[in-house]
Amino acid sequence: CTPNLSQVEDKDDVIDVSFLEPDMGFDELVGTCARYLKGMVSESGSTNPRSISPSENISVFYSAEKQKFSLDSYLKRVVTLVNESSSVCFAALVYLKRLSALDSRLRLNDYNVHRIFMTAFVLASKMLEDEVYSNEHYARVGGIPSLLEMNKLEACMLSLLDFNLYISPEEYESTLSDTDSD
Repeated sequence: CTPNLSQVEDKDDVIDVSFLEPDMGFDELVGTCARYLKGMVSESGSTNPRSISPSENISVFYSAEKQKFSLDSYLKRVVTLVNESSSVCFAALVYLKRLSALDSRLRLNDYNVHRIFMTAFVLASKMLEDEVYSNEHYARVGGIPSLLEMNKLEACMLSLLDFNLYISPEEYESTLSDTDSD
């Protein structure tokens, strides 16, 4: 959707976001994101959640056990039940890349990939979409036990990202090209 620039008084206030929508179908989107996330998981190894003190902020992202379902089926569920644009998935990947660069314990592994992805997906939805679901809906879809916990995950990730959800075209394109190389 291109803005009607004839109705905008200051054209410098309009940001071109056309680069945000990669052209791909549902199966390709889920497959691409799953491959990328699996690559991030295999690169980082596995941080045991017991090695992180419960008093540390990042402990909220860790499950006590590895999930019993595949990442592919999880992503299919999220993308199907939330039905956001593909740009939301890729923006979530950008946020995940930023997080893993901040703290090695935030790198994706089998104990945190589902919870961290869902939280990044929620933030990306709220940043990019005009209409979003409630956090209660996101929690149900993502398998987060409660609204309180979903809110806690969101607040923690926002804080870790220093409340910076802006994604430059270069950062987005870099992540998008990283998914092509997987």
